[in-house]
Amino acid sequence: MSEGYEKLKLIGIQRIHEDTHIAREHISAVINGNFQELHKVQFLGFVSILEREYNLELQELKQRGLSYYEEQSSEENSHSGVFVVAKSNKKSTIPYIIIAILIMLIVAFFGIDFSSNKDVVEVQNVENTIILEVKKEIESIAEVNASDLNETGEDLNLSVKPEVVAPTEEPKQEDTFSITPRSKVWMGYIDVATNKKYQKTIKYEFTFDATKEWLLILGHSYVDFFVNEEKINFNKKGNLYLHYKDAKLEKISESEFKKLNKGRKW
Repeated sequence: MSEGYEKLKLIGIQRIHEDTHIAREHISAVINGNFQELHKVQFLGFVSILEREYNLELQELKQRGLSYYEEQSSEENSHSGVFVVAKSNKKSTIPYIIIAILIMLIVAFFGIDFSSNKDVVEVQNVENTIILEVKKEIESIAEVNASDLNETGEDLNLSVKPEVVAPTEEPKQEDTFSITPRSKVWMGYIDVATNKKYQKTIKYEFTFDATKEWLLILGHSYVDFFVNEEKINFNKKGNLYLHYKDAKLEKISESEFKKLNKGRKW
């Protein structure tokens, strides 16, 4: 990935949340590439905020997101249903008017100055406004089509079965796992599934892949951890051994660490 993207990961979810007031789950979705958790308008808005806030170049991340939404749009179009077209040509310019309105709304949205936190918070509100405007215009088209069909003298008493929509479950919130040191600290961390080892000295927030199981060893205990936004703090000298699994963080002894690490101290 690009240098800008790597810098963004180093800054971390918590720090970005404090600087921009973007919700942590939205930041996590952008950084981890979970584009299905965001609408296209949200994604582009958040990336623009991050580029301006930290003076980063995130073109590669933006292109990945746009490719995903284009693919989703193609799939939806391929499964679209049958549309009823009015036989009368009366008011046939309505669709073009709608397109023009949509273009103006989108241009207005992307013209927003993201320099203030207030504008950041209003990203979702702008998107909701666009959706409401589109819904109103679609309802207007339905009324015009019904009126045109009536003028042709055709029977409008068609038997239409109402569509049964199954209740949808709310998506499960993605787990988050991060560390914020209160002073510079050496950290070693092991992916238990692959036994791959990593180490680095950190002084800012660091975010882990919360879907994996981790073994951690730190040079001191003056650190704060965040598991699904719940703060877990430690405050002692000496090495700190930890085990993370299934959104649970547990302090363990050195012997327990070695046992989980196939008998190795590191």
